[in-house]
Amino acid sequence: MKKLLLLIALAVSCSPTPQWTAVVGESGTRIYIYDHQLNLTDTLQLEPGGEPLAKADFQADGASLLGFRGRELLRIRRTDGTIVDRKELGFTIEDAIPLGDSRTILVTGTDETRNRGVVQMLSHLPMVERKSLAVCAHPVTAMLGRSTRRVFVVCEADTVTDIDTDLGIVTNSVQLSHTPPDSTGFPVCGAADGALSPNETLIYVLCSGSSELLYIDRVTLGTLARVPVSPATDLLALNPSGRKAVLAGRNRPSLEILDLSRREITQRIDIEAPPADLAFGTRPDILYVVTRDPAGGGRLLSIDLARSAIDATVKTPALPLSISVWPGRWIPLIAWTGKDLAG
Repeated sequence: MKKLLLLIALAVSCSPTPQWTAVVGESGTRIYIYDHQLNLTDTLQLEPGGEPLAKADFQADGASLLGFRGRELLRIRRTDGTIVDRKELGFTIEDAIPLGDSRTILVTGTDETRNRGVVQMLSHLPMVERKSLAVCAHPVTAMLGRSTRRVFVVCEADTVTDIDTDLGIVTNSVQLSHTPPDSTGFPVCGAADGALSPNETLIYVLCSGSSELLYIDRVTLGTLARVPVSPATDLLALNPSGRKAVLAGRNRPSLEILDLSRREITQRIDIEAPPADLAFGTRPDILYVVTRDPAGGGRLLSIDLARSAIDATVKTPALPLSISVWPGRWIPLIAWTGKDLAG
């Protein structure tokens, strides 16, 4: 007698979903969406508002963007540009970050009437104000520690503030120390940008005034090291591995690559025009840059840092203000296979 056996195997593999890049145009009424090959796939036309859109960042699922204009916070659907939620706040928004749980949004800004900075926490769906904290005036950047659930805010007055998002309190605030005196006296830092290391042990603060990058201990907020950078450097992007930092100035057509462990500039890359914004996806050596040339227009560039070469460049329909990259995510693919065996 023959026995029929049916063997069923479960094959599981993973495939990346598409990468998207969003560029906000100068008018602040359009967002241009590009695919991973820098093909323009969508132009999102926003409904008119009081002020132009300043920035729009992808949310974790890639289905919507979090943007702001003036005092208004917006959630924008990626597929058609519909504003699906909005919230008017009592201060001018400087940045908006979705926390790791995707249910909370953290917004930083400036209350001009009281001349102070504000950190506002809101629920995500719908946007409802929850906790508000007073911080240093004119925040220039906010960094989220996803594992520690801490937020670090750097302000124009060279102050770093540590916020516990679970408790909703300021736990520490430190004035950045200045460089040693020289013939010009004590140059201030002039904080312009910042980033948190992937392991969340170091805060990097870019000082455009003293032309240096500060290494700051995440726990004590003390300055551990200083690395000289070129004058008028005001853009900073950390690659996903945390080994390199890209430094740039909005008024010069070049990029500098800093080896963070060696604490020295190892590469310089010339580009077509001064950059407006920088962003990484998931690949540690691929940088995306938008440039602004009033005479020649705007461009979106993909740069391979390993080869110090521009991989691709496309002209943008308008001069760009900001860039955001949604790197996609790995999704499981399940396939059932069967085989008959007779014996």
